[in-house]
Amino acid sequence: MMNFTPCNRLALFLVSISLLTTPLLAGDAKSAEQNELRTKVGEMFKVERLRPGSMAPDFKLQRVNGETIQASEWWKQKPLVIMTGSFSCPWFRDSTPDRLALIKEFGDHVNFVVVYTVEAHDQEGNSPYSEKKFVPRENLRDSISLKQPVSFQQRYNLAKKCHESLRMLSALAVDNMDNAIWKAYGEAPNCAYLVGIDGKIACQQGMFVGEEMRQSIKQLLAALPSSNSPKD
Repeated sequence: MMNFTPCNRLALFLVSISLLTTPLLAGDAKSAEQNELRTKVGEMFKVERLRPGSMAPDFKLQRVNGETIQASEWWKQKPLVIMTGSFSCPWFRDSTPDRLALIKEFGDHVNFVVVYTVEAHDQEGNSPYSEKKFVPRENLRDSISLKQPVSFQQRYNLAKKCHESLRMLSALAVDNMDNAIWKAYGEAPNCAYLVGIDGKIACQQGMFVGEEMRQSIKQLLAALPSSNSPKD
């Protein structure tokens, strides 16, 4: 798991603030700048044991629809995109359009699941990613003020609220209060992994970047054996 030092905690905080205070840009310029920042911050969350070619950590979690998901069963059927997120994370919320676009493009051939984790920012400004308190301006704008859950039921309720508010098309599973899956996948607020049908990681993103994931999915699908290749 990632071990934050005071130095890289502060670095992440400063990069986050730069994103939150950057003047709004239009269209492709804004997207390019945000993706660059996502990639930069994402490098801090990448862990060696989860590099492409490594086996993905398996998990079994409850979904917000009451069912359970066994990750290995899903990726045996077809490749699986695993992402982490929380409702209080503006980067996760902002990733919604790119995530939905991937689901609409590849949903017939790829499974998608978001693992709901520890809140990135509580209403007091506490964050597991910074030693300094701050409330993102996006949370103030969107009137998102949440307490850090102290029980699984509280986290489950927030996950359901997130699922409904963002109109998520992907499955949403809820990490347990030991945060085992969040830790297993690098303790990131919005990481993303593409896992092949062999259970091996094909793409590792410390922070989700839609176009990079799209290209990785296309490459993985193109390399599948004929029996597992997409069929229209």
